[in-house]
Amino acid sequence: MIIAYRDFAPQQLSPAVLLQPATYEPLAQAVAAANDWISAQEVEVVNVETVVLPNVWGPHSQGTEDPNIGTRTDFPIMWNQFVRVWYKK
Repeated sequence: MIIAYRDFAPQQLSPAVLLQPATYEPLAQAVAAANDWISAQEVEVVNVETVVLPNVWGPHSQGTEDPNIGTRTDFPIMWNQFVRVWYKK
């Protein structure tokens, strides 16, 4: 048995410009995408969790799989949520 995971993050709707932050889909869209993927793949789900990390979409971040996500005090900290599905392959 092999345990694996897949992340479902809200997609960016518009990029940040000047003094306006980027906008993203609601977390419910990521949940819907996870449900669609589970139904289509027919995988055995072990666990589903909401993960909250700082600056997932920062300029130097590798997204939801970045092993080195931290916070800094010289720019605003944005906390991002995404859905992680753990399943058996």
